[in-house]
Formats: sequence, structure tokens, C-alpha cells
Amino acid sequence: MTCDERGQNLIHKIAENGSLKSLVIVASHISSDALLNQMLNEHDTIHGNTPLHLAIMSGRGNMAQLFAKCSDVNVNAQNK
Repeated sequence: MTCDERGQNLIHKIAENGSLKSLVIVASHISSDALLNQMLNEHDTIHGNTPLHLAIMSGRGNMAQLFAKCSDVNVNAQNK
């Protein structure tokens, strides 16, 4: 999986700056459920944020609610 210098994958970027539509499009093109699960729960290397953390901190309530409703997302994950 490709991450940037902050250890963020594409789902992190969408959670912080993207739209629900872009999240749905990207998620539908990830071929493996295991990979999607990993991307949804991965902690970045700077602050330990998951995509859910970033959606909340960026004021993207609709996206945060979508993540929280997803059974694969660890809603109890803690950052640093």
C-alpha cells in the first residue's frame, strides 16, 4: 500500500480533504476487503490518526458518520 511522508494512505487524504462521493468511488475500486479494512484503520506515522480521526478533526461530520457506521472501522482506535 502506498503512503505519503506522513504515513497517510488515500483514504486518509479523502477523509481530511475529499468528498463522500470520492470515498465511495475509491472504496469501490479497492479489490480486496482485507486491504480496504487495513486502509480504513491504518494509523498515520505523525500523530497516529486514522481516517475517522481526520474526518472528525476536519469537520467532515457526514464522512465521520459513514466511517463510524462501517463495521470494519475500529471506532475505539486511539491516536498518539
